[in-house]
Amino acid sequence: VWSGAQPAVLHFAIGLMILGYAAIWQATRAFEGRPPRPMLMLVGPLAWLLAYVDGPLSGASLVGMPLFSYISAGYLALAVMEVWRSRGDTLPSLTPLAVAISVACASFAGRAIFDSTLGPGVQPTGNDLQIICLFVMVTLMALSAGGALALALSKERLQQMHDGKLQVDEATGALNLNAFLSHASRLTAGQMKDRRPVGLLLMHLGDGSARG
Repeated sequence: VWSGAQPAVLHFAIGLMILGYAAIWQATRAFEGRPPRPMLMLVGPLAWLLAYVDGPLSGASLVGMPLFSYISAGYLALAVMEVWRSRGDTLPSLTPLAVAISVACASFAGRAIFDSTLGPGVQPTGNDLQIICLFVMVTLMALSAGGALALALSKERLQQMHDGKLQVDEATGALNLNAFLSHASRLTAGQMKDRRPVGLLLMHLGDGSARG
């Protein structure tokens, strides 16, 4: 595919792939309510298409693959940074998602470096093709795992929001009995795990003293 002249439709399809990786970055921003960056999202695909129309890719060859890999790795690196900014959250799937995207990013970077060593116009050998296939498989597996983790993360965030509403009194906005019991159970579990004593003090605040 990467040797000899490449059809325009292939370059357009690769531009759409780059746009997909940019969408992953934007999705990580949207998950935390951060504003979109549409212009930066389009920079990568446009750079790829311009390189094809009036650049080194217009003559085709393997020189195109490192560019595609570097741009894709850049967008995935931005996605990892967005996830890392949310590290203070307690969602269980957050760290595995960051790891999955990081693996895909590293695979793209490694693929770009490997393709750069081949040089333009060089036909990959059998061993080279095996290494390239390995990079592709690692990338696909990491992105597939990332997609599953993203779904789990969305479910965890919805559950977190639901639990938060249950622990707040609608009339006053103050924490209610559910919040107290939830916090007390976590503290008790931690104390029991460390085999330390647990004390509980209950205070009833009512109008009993005002009744003669």
